Amino acid sequence: LLAAGCDDFLYKPFKAADIFRKLSDHLGAAYVLAETTKPGAEGGSLAVQAPSPDSWQQMSADWRQAVHQAAIQVDADWLRSLVAQIPPGQAELKPYLTHLIEQFDFDTLIALTSSADD
Repeated sequence: LLAAGCDDFLYKPFKAADIFRKLSDHLGAAYVLAETTKPGAEGGSLAVQAPSPDSWQQMSADWRQAVHQAAIQVDADWLRSLVAQIPPGQAELKPYLTHLIEQFDFDTLIALTSSADD
């Protein structure tokens, strides 16, 4: 890639810190990093709990297949619209899936939706 004229490259999976570091290296941009915490956490961040396997199985096979396909296509907007379809009874799925989407962790989504159908 460097011989082809690229200045640099990153390997997948991309991490936000690596992207910002490369932008800083090549563009001279400076960033101010701040820690964020979720409400309800005392002095720290609130961990996002993985849902029980039953939560996945309670969702329709069509929905799980759509999540799988959206993750394969790396389509965060489609994934967000699928998360919005989760009924109140499976609410524990929402924060976990939202976290994975925000972290661009599509590989985990693919693995979860693959194993949920086994």
